[in-house]
Amino acid sequence: MLVWDPFRAHLAVPVKQALRQTNTDVAVIPGGLTSVLQPLDACLNKPFKDRVRERWTTWTVEGEKSLTPAGKVKAASLTTVASWVLEAGRDLPEEIRTIL
Repeated sequence: MLVWDPFRAHLAVPVKQALRQTNTDVAVIPGGLTSVLQPLDACLNKPFKDRVRERWTTWTVEGEKSLTPAGKVKAASLTTVASWVLEAGRDLPEEIRTIL
């Protein structure tokens, strides 16, 4: 059984067909129930994602960026994103880091 949120791609016909072929049952968690049905998402993932997002926001405003030939800002490098993930994990409160 696969349990996931109602993200549109999860509900696409090709995805449903592929899951049927592998005899995978699906349960969709209704919107607005994450904090009730996915406690780890609310108490562990959210603080982590918030910290990564803070770093991305800072980079967006202050970081060194390069442009594509069309003049658009290039995405942050994999190395930069990896450093955000590492820093965000280290920045979590001790009680969360010990769970991870």
